[in-house]
Amino acid sequence: MNEHFFSNDTTSPLLRQNSWLFNSELVNNFHKIIRLTIKSLNAQACLIALANNNEVAIVTSHQNLNQKVVNLNGTIFEKSLSEKTVSTSNVSIDGTAYENKSYASNTLCTKTGITIGFLAIVGSPDREYTPEELSLIDDFANLAAETFERHDTNQKLQEVFTDFVHKTVHDLKNPFTTISLTTELLKRKADDTKLVTSFSQRLENANNKVLTNLERLKSAFPLTSENFKLNIQEINVAELLLEVNKQINIEAVVTNDLNEKIYGDYRRLTEALVQLTIHLSILSKNLTYLSLKAYIKEDQAIFAVSNASTDDKQIEKAESADSTHLSIAKKLIQMHYGQIFCISYENLEKYTFYIALPLPS
Repeated sequence: MNEHFFSNDTTSPLLRQNSWLFNSELVNNFHKIIRLTIKSLNAQACLIALANNNEVAIVTSHQNLNQKVVNLNGTIFEKSLSEKTVSTSNVSIDGTAYENKSYASNTLCTKTGITIGFLAIVGSPDREYTPEELSLIDDFANLAAETFERHDTNQKLQEVFTDFVHKTVHDLKNPFTTISLTTELLKRKADDTKLVTSFSQRLENANNKVLTNLERLKSAFPLTSENFKLNIQEINVAELLLEVNKQINIEAVVTNDLNEKIYGDYRRLTEALVQLTIHLSILSKNLTYLSLKAYIKEDQAIFAVSNASTDDKQIEKAESADSTHLSIAKKLIQMHYGQIFCISYENLEKYTFYIALPLPS
């Protein structure tokens, strides 16, 4: 029985929700890789697929199939997303001239080991692929994965930069207003030594707040995008938690039950956890207790940052108030293909924030 690439299901919101995945720059770069793959391997067709839950979005050399969304269930794509796949003569592509062709694919993996899609070629029936040809497919798949990661990083960097600048400008309004009003009051009360001293302190505090915001902006966004790229390496979770504990202003209760290997940018993950802790301290107003936990749940590495005790009654999964610190943490975690969510409690100043990172495939 033939395995089919896909049915005619194109109603998925995948492209609509993540339309930036298929902007002209990324598609053009994918097409260059596709053309090079076809020429190097003498293939009849080539496709690059990006996965999202149970669907894939496709860029291919075949005009009728370009940028199409398909469901994975019951297709050869399911196998292609989990392992290197080779089939000599039992693959067809619906609605095209390609039927009963040979097929070979390899997964697209991020530097952290997360599978994000695959690259596949279609050739003549009964074609046998040599080890050298399969190695070339591996190389082109790696090139496609690197191309996507660069694009994804630049997109997220632009998003967090825009968000950060907007929030920083908003945060600067208060100290500038304070400086303006205090200066005017000083003119009127110049002969009152006590008031002058008090107003001078206000000016100094406002000035320090301005400098702090500008320094945060400078450190968060280096002069070159190269400095912002993730430096992926194996993470020692115990060391990571200790480093976070060292950088925050309160001694945290640290629990590490995460024994699996995880990969990421040590400095950026540390920064994300520190920023999340700062955000939590702002929400709680008077942070007297903090716990940092790491553990495995459902094939994900979980980091929990909480000011809640075991006696606090949980309400529900919730959205906390936004802040620059939370925005930075979210984007840094998204760059690791993870997510952040929070739980609230009956005590309105108690929260638990969870960072969920996918484990290597």
